[in-house]
Amino acid sequence: VLAVTLTGHSDGKVLLTASADKTIKKWELNSDGSPKRYHPVTKLACSEATFNGHTDWVSCLVVVDGSMFSGSWDSSIRKWDVSTNRFIAELLGHHDPVYCLAAVGGVLLSGSRDCCVRAWRTDTCECIRTYEGHTAVVSSVLAVDPWMYTASW
Repeated sequence: VLAVTLTGHSDGKVLLTASADKTIKKWELNSDGSPKRYHPVTKLACSEATFNGHTDWVSCLVVVDGSMFSGSWDSSIRKWDVSTNRFIAELLGHHDPVYCLAAVGGVLLSGSRDCCVRAWRTDTCECIRTYEGHTAVVSSVLAVDPWMYTASW
């Protein structure tokens, strides 16, 4: 597992995990945080859904208003509907793996090995700005309205 995020909805909490196997798993949780489903034989927790579509490691996740955004080493970001498990859109613009995501005020921020941070509208998935200046991988991005903080190696 390369990334995890937790989100809530009317029926409880959902844990989302990203993996090197190119997938994202959705785990429904009870109110105490335990998984809702277990395998009857192995007694291991079972995921509710698997999101497929990336062609390389999924390295980061963020949830905004019921939509999950996933960043991958395939250089793309994908938008998904968490409640229906459906793919919505692919955000293309980075030229190298996407390492980190953050969101604030209707804007998704993505950092990449291409040394750039891109800003995307969360509703239309349009890239609205590219920030350049790092000389190495943008490994972390934090959004605190109206500020953005980034880090690189």
